[in-house]
Amino acid sequence: KGDIAVQRDRHKSSVSIMGQYSAGNDARYGGRLQHEYLLNFSKKGIAQYLLTGIEYNKYKKEPEGVWWEGTQNIQPTLHSTSALLGYGIGLNFLGRIELMPYMMIGYQAFFTSSLGDGEVWNDKNEYWEGIDLQNKLSSSFVGYAGARFNINIWYPVQLTIGADYNFSTTPSAGYEIITRQHKLNRLNFYAGLRFHF
Repeated sequence: KGDIAVQRDRHKSSVSIMGQYSAGNDARYGGRLQHEYLLNFSKKGIAQYLLTGIEYNKYKKEPEGVWWEGTQNIQPTLHSTSALLGYGIGLNFLGRIELMPYMMIGYQAFFTSSLGDGEVWNDKNEYWEGIDLQNKLSSSFVGYAGARFNINIWYPVQLTIGADYNFSTTPSAGYEIITRQHKLNRLNFYAGLRFHF
């Protein structure tokens, strides 16, 4: 106990609880709950993980340069949730630190906190354009590539910090506010705790 590279036949999994932040004029913040199952651990200190996770993110209400109008002055806040599956390699050194490069793919769903009809300025065509947010969802596929540092605090608890970049496909029809006013592909930063079982 106390080393990062502890392996038990019956306990080959860990759970990470992380907060997420993505800076910029259109800031995004949220969190990720991730399960990591140890597939293999070599004598050289290299681990292989099967990763599964769920995440939630909330976008800034109004990106810079966007104007909302309408009888109800609706300013919808965009939210997203994702279900993820991936693979990671853990490079263990100094007995207490693990560098984990990883890749994940998943399904992403978008929704807003406000429902109703609104209008938004169409910069390309230069006119006010109506948007109907009533009972609509939009979705896309998303991929992540990044790395995390896992640092022992006191086994079985570790501090985990990291960063990744996500790539999203074009969302399905429904939300013009997604495709035109929010930057989906971006650099994300994470910090949280990892618990071993």
